[in-house]
Amino acid sequence: MKLKTVIFLTVLLAACVVYVIVRSVEWGEPKDETDKYKEKIVFAASNAKAAKLLVTADDGTEIVFDRADNAWRIASPIRAKAVQYKVADIADKMRSLRYERAFTPDDEGAPGSNRTGLDKPRWTVVLEDNAKQLRTLLIGKPVPLSGGDKTYVRVDGDENVYVINVDFASLLERPLREYRDKTIFDFSSNKVVRLKVDGREKFDLVKDIDEKWGIYRPISAGADQDKVDDLVRKVCSLRASDFITDKPGKLSLYGLEAEEALLKVHVWLRLAPPASQPTTTKAVASAPAREQGADFTLLFGGRGQKKNSIYAKLSHEPHIFEVNQSLLDDLQPKLLELRDKQVLHFDTDTVTRIHLDVAGGQAELTKEDGRWEMIKPQKGKANAAAIEELLYKIAGLKAANFRDDAMAAKMYKLHEPRGLITLHQAGKSETITLRIGSKSLKGEMAAVMSATGKAVAIVPAKDVEPLLDDPACYWHAELLRLPEGAKIMQLALKRPDGEFALAKELDGSWSLLSPLKAPGDRVNADKLAKALANLTAERIVSISSKAPDKYARAAALIEIEMTVELPAPASWPASPDSQPTTAPGDISVAARPETKPTTTPATQPASEPAPKPVTKTYTIMLARVGDNSYCWVPGRRIVAVGRFGARLYETAIAEIRDRKVLKFKPEEIESFRIVMGEETLELRREAKDKWRCAAEMSVTIDEQKVKRFLRNVGKIMAERFVTHQTTKSEKYGFDKPWLTLLITPAKGKETRLVISNEPAKETEHRYARTDRAPGVFLLPAATIRKLAKSLADFRKQ
Repeated sequence: MKLKTVIFLTVLLAACVVYVIVRSVEWGEPKDETDKYKEKIVFAASNAKAAKLLVTADDGTEIVFDRADNAWRIASPIRAKAVQYKVADIADKMRSLRYERAFTPDDEGAPGSNRTGLDKPRWTVVLEDNAKQLRTLLIGKPVPLSGGDKTYVRVDGDENVYVINVDFASLLERPLREYRDKTIFDFSSNKVVRLKVDGREKFDLVKDIDEKWGIYRPISAGADQDKVDDLVRKVCSLRASDFITDKPGKLSLYGLEAEEALLKVHVWLRLAPPASQPTTTKAVASAPAREQGADFTLLFGGRGQKKNSIYAKLSHEPHIFEVNQSLLDDLQPKLLELRDKQVLHFDTDTVTRIHLDVAGGQAELTKEDGRWEMIKPQKGKANAAAIEELLYKIAGLKAANFRDDAMAAKMYKLHEPRGLITLHQAGKSETITLRIGSKSLKGEMAAVMSATGKAVAIVPAKDVEPLLDDPACYWHAELLRLPEGAKIMQLALKRPDGEFALAKELDGSWSLLSPLKAPGDRVNADKLAKALANLTAERIVSISSKAPDKYARAAALIEIEMTVELPAPASWPASPDSQPTTAPGDISVAARPETKPTTTPATQPASEPAPKPVTKTYTIMLARVGDNSYCWVPGRRIVAVGRFGARLYETAIAEIRDRKVLKFKPEEIESFRIVMGEETLELRREAKDKWRCAAEMSVTIDEQKVKRFLRNVGKIMAERFVTHQTTKSEKYGFDKPWLTLLITPAKGKETRLVISNEPAKETEHRYARTDRAPGVFLLPAATIRKLAKSLADFRKQ
């Protein structure tokens, strides 16, 4: 026989053998047309819930699970919590078992017991439901070539063999410890009403009827709700890293005798409160409802078998388990960490009255219809924003530490406090009072306490000092606000550098009326007018019949008289009894009317002319003290001095004369000369865009450089005027000038700009003057450098 024929027959024979094996093995999805079990359900369907589960292995090991309160537990060989999904998975599969194929003993090709393993089942599983019906399943070997995903089973009392598409080995080969839930407690943290820690730290925490935690021992104090809740959650979610033994013998071997345990944590669960139990409103612990032992006690003992682990157990159960050693720190924080550090508890929106007694005096503030008023030391509108900020700071006052000893209050002079703040709340008869004591030796901390409390709270001094502010700061901050449509027509200023008067023209520009007639600086004058139209201070620093000498006699003092045209009073009431004595929007009692509106009859003829605008003059005082501006309106019954930033005074002291010192059009300039000492540079225009040097006619001049120079000269702005009068040349160094610029237009007179030979005192600026306007002004150093030009600066490259 040929070799190729032998190989072919061998392959064919092997294929036939594989076919026979495949036909005799149940894998895939076989088609059994004669299958008489149409439903393919192993156990009859039932709506009863699983209640008990018994798993017995072929070596006699038995595990019993029972179900109570919808949760599975291990009932034997130990009593313990079970991992819910692992037990539920077995129970659910027992309730819904379906087979792929069934064999009766008489079926041809039925697998024998040596294949199914059902003569000596690997496991016997009994499921009992709450109707006391039993389901018993004998579990044999996995089906060959199924990868363990299919198993032979038989129902107790039934001779039939079933092929189940379930890998029972993966479900049932677990050791007992894998069914065991490693969480120690099976109740939620919100059921805990008391927690006692006895170890390195010792404290007792109790929840009151309002579900607020408080410290009961070693002191009676409020607790930080979030911190305590976090601690309780850590206790309730405690998990064992491993179970060591359920029959420990001597507990001393594990350091778990009650008297030698490193840490004991006692947990009490919620009790129904008596119907007559009073409501506790403070977050300070009242006495526990009972003292006769904890519901649960956790003991933590010696070092465990694994690294960084310790032994632990529940006092009423034998099981010993290991937990991470870090729990010794996590479960016994410092008492200060758990303490409520908020000094006072109140809702800022409910405060209707505030009494202040501080170094600056006493104050009384009240709120009616949502608006704050000051009663003392003056009566009038209060600064609602400042008061709300005060309440916010009081409510946010938090202690960095506490002193609970009896001598602390005396040590920090809280019996004679630096400040006393009393709050009245709507609907409550009792008041809240904060006492503010002395500072620490280094001044970084201060002592405060509630008038009804016992503990002294040590708080950062920076949080306390704003509470001791002068009561004046709660007066309304608006010193003057002009009504909409009002126009500032004139400004008269008495400044340290002289007296000035300004008038606003119809085109919106400003004219200087004195000390000389000249154009005004529109930008600076508009800034000042805008600032004066709404004088709202950062805070009020004084309220009395006059401004304190500190401000009224300040060296840097400006008096401003502002003449204002108010809108026509067309909407004023016609009745003399109801007509206001001042214009609408005018809050200044110091206003001095120059013309008064006449009383109009109740009805006016249609031809009667419209009322004329009202003109009023306001006096405003402005001082600079230190880095701030202080402003007030004199002559009022109550003179309030307001603090502003430095900018307000700087705006009022700024130059109000037009600072543009040279006015010409570059294209109209015929020639210009720059004289510096013995050097003179003169450039002349020969044509529209052609320039020549008078001394060096052969040098080609760059007309663009000339244009740029003339544009810069035309933009020269004085820093400020030193004097508005013509002075002797030598006083400011004009007798020997450092630079003289002479500009000659095609038509008109020559303009001369002279710059002094020495810089102004303590600056690089120099004095300058022109022959077109009286006075001496300062030119900035940067501007001067642009004027110092030589022929090389204009030469064409």
